[in-house]
Formats: sequence, C-alpha cells, structure tokens
Amino acid sequence: MTNNSTTPGQLLFANLNIDFSKISKDKRPFYIAIKYYLTVKDEPPPGASDLEKVSRYLESLYQACKAEDWGLIMPILSAPIKKSSDEPQLLYKYLESAALFSKLLETTKDIIKVFQSTDTDINFILILKGRALSGMGSLGESCKTFENICKQSCQNQKYYIEAKARLGICQVQAGIYDKGISNINTVIDVLKSDSLSTSESAFFILMTELLENIAFYEMARGNFDNAIIFYSQVLDTRIMKGFVDKIIGPLVHKGIIHRRVCIPPLHWLTFLNSKLKSYPIPVKLDIHETLRENYKLAAHYLKEAKLKAEEIQDETTIIWIAHHLAWVFLNQGNYAKAEEQCNISIQGYANFEDKRGISDCYEQLGFIHLAKGNEFIQKAEDYFTKSLNIRENTGSSHGIASCTLDLALVEWHKKQYLISIKNLIKSFNLYQKLKILNISRVARMLTLYYVWTIGNKTWTM
Repeated sequence: MTNNSTTPGQLLFANLNIDFSKISKDKRPFYIAIKYYLTVKDEPPPGASDLEKVSRYLESLYQACKAEDWGLIMPILSAPIKKSSDEPQLLYKYLESAALFSKLLETTKDIIKVFQSTDTDINFILILKGRALSGMGSLGESCKTFENICKQSCQNQKYYIEAKARLGICQVQAGIYDKGISNINTVIDVLKSDSLSTSESAFFILMTELLENIAFYEMARGNFDNAIIFYSQVLDTRIMKGFVDKIIGPLVHKGIIHRRVCIPPLHWLTFLNSKLKSYPIPVKLDIHETLRENYKLAAHYLKEAKLKAEEIQDETTIIWIAHHLAWVFLNQGNYAKAEEQCNISIQGYANFEDKRGISDCYEQLGFIHLAKGNEFIQKAEDYFTKSLNIRENTGSSHGIASCTLDLALVEWHKKQYLISIKNLIKSFNLYQKLKILNISRVARMLTLYYVWTIGNKTWTM
C-alpha cells in the first residue's frame, strides 16, 4: 500500500493501519468514509484556499469521531500540510497559522464531545480549543477553558505548564493584568528551573511568548522604555534561535510604541505656552516635528513587518498591520488612507471571525469619523458603541475602559459636557480596577481627551 501511495492523504491512510476485518458492521461506514477522503477524493487544485487544502483531513477527523476511534485522532490531527513553499506544518498548527480558528474550534468540540466521558487524556485537545477561542477573540471563554485544564491536569506537568501559560497570556490580552502577569511569572519560574523544558523548541517559543506579553503589559501601563527592552529581547532571541517567522510581532509592536510614545508632556507644554503668551515657558517646543518623526519611525517598523508577513503569506498578520497603519494615517490627517486600511482590516477579521479584531476596527472607525467633523459625530458614536458591545460580550476589560473614554469624546462634541466628564471619570475608575492607572496612564488619558475635544486630533493613545 505504501509503495503505491502517491498523495499525502494516501500515505497517511497507509500509516493508520486500519484493519477492516476487525471493524464491526455498524462502524465500518465511518472507516470507508475515512478511506475515501484520504485516498480517493481529488487533491486540492493549484491556488486552492487554505480551507480547501485541509478539508479532506477535517472530514476524516469528523468520521474518526463518529467511529469513536481515538487511535486515529492524533495521527490525522498531526498530518503534515504544506503551505506554498514553506516547510509542512502539522494540521492543527496549520489551522492556527491560516487563522482557521473556527474550524479548529469546531473540530476540537467534536473530539471533546465523544471522548470527554472516557478515560482518554484529552488535555491537548482542550488546549487547542482554548487557543482557537483566543484566536477568535473570545478571551473570556478561552480563559475558562485554560482554568479548567489547570484544575484537572496537575498530574500532567507538560499540559499544566502550557495551560497555565496560555491562561496568563489570555488574561493579559483581556486586560486582567494582575492575574495574568502572576500566572506568566509562575510559568517563567518553572521553565527556568527545568533545563529540559527550556531546551525543547515548543517550550522555548512559549517562553518568548510569555516575555512578549510582559512587554504588552508594560506598553499598556505606558512604560514604553520597558516595553521596548522586552520586545527587543524577544526579537533578538528569536532571530538568534532561527525563529525568523516569529519576529514580525515584536516589529509591529515597536511600530505601535513609536506611534504612541513621548507625546503627553509636549502637548501640555504647547497648550500652556499658547495660554501664557506674555510669559511663555522657556522650552524649545516642536511638537509637530516630534510627531512627524515618531509616525515616520512607526510606519517604517510596520512596513518592514508587512514585507516579512507577505514573504511568508501570513494573511492574519497583514490584516493586523493594516489596522495599525490606519492609526498612523489617521494621526497624520490622511483620513481616506486610514479608512481604506481599516476596511481592509475589518473585512479580514470578519472573514476569520475574529471578534477582538472586529471590535478594534470599530473603535478605529469611530475615531476616523470623529476626526472628519461634527457631521460624522453620530457615525462615530455608533462605531464606538458597536465596539463596546463586542468587548462586553467577549470579556475585554481593557477594551471596555477604552470605549468608555471614547464615548466621553463623543459626548463633548454633542455638547453634553457633564455626561462627557462623567464618562471620563468612569474610564479612570475602570482603568483603576485593572490596576494600570499610573501617572503615565492618567497623563495619556487627559492628553487624548484634550487632543480630541479642543485639540487638533493628531495623536491617539
């Protein structure tokens, strides 16, 4: 059988070693279906979509679930899938890299439904389910999934470590910073004390992901110098270890930081000097030049990251970069380009059913319409409200606080000044609950409020 096999599906089927003579009549149709999908069904044509390339394997997994045959699940789930000219990826990794999170979630649910009441160890499948939920922006559900794994798999150190790490990462991304950072630090300590784990490729990548999320946390707190240090460390380490395909994220975040950094003091000094014309503060100010340089550097990092993402055909990252390029264009006053990039991003996120990405784009569209003038105030409010609704449904605490501040800006332009100030105060309270309301955050929030109410709308937080 193996010698005559000419396709990856046929090779996989041969390696499954299915003995039809030992299969009961009631289950035989499921195995016949598996054989059909892996050996008879045509190979996907050139130019096939990411989903078309793996549909036969997903169908085979579904039939394996109906047959209740755990022995087939992992071999099929680990089938090597080739994407363009890249090295083959295991099926479950391919689904993640192609952002087919909804398909990964559907598959894991099918497997869990069949095997959760048996003695089979399905912790790995549960972890994949949590990762799929996270990829779709359902951070609250993802956190619950990883919490349950941690409670149930203490005896399985490998799965416990990854579940604890993924829980910490999801919590940080959801704005549950204190618990998230605590869990991340716990896992880092475990990995550092276990030389075997840190020498394994998977755990090494996990370690850099943990450091990357500490950098994200520092960025959220406004500690940009610390964030740059962590992102640079992650970037250098991944390059040194040869994980070139994983350097794009830190590059994008460097671009994000340079879009946001160092502005509040300049804004307020410029504002004070405009009011104290007779006695100006004796400081040389050129906020516009500083902004131009920051945005130029931000665009440089983002475009460099985009080129690398295009080289490896990483569509999800290209969509993410479009979102952040839109912020740069918005701050530069180029609203048409900002909206164009935002629409590219939101369409991509919609295709991948990424709720978090969609909510981020709605917030961005709110700012774009707010920048266009008073005739677009209602549209801006509608987009901010859409973003808030999604974030409330997905449990994004940081996102809820951000949208509350956004709506304060809208109320100001509607001349509802008391409601505006009330929402501003509410946003302070929400950030305080997240334990990231430090001096830097307060300064940045007040600056955003000033810039987008009576200022020139050239900076975003």
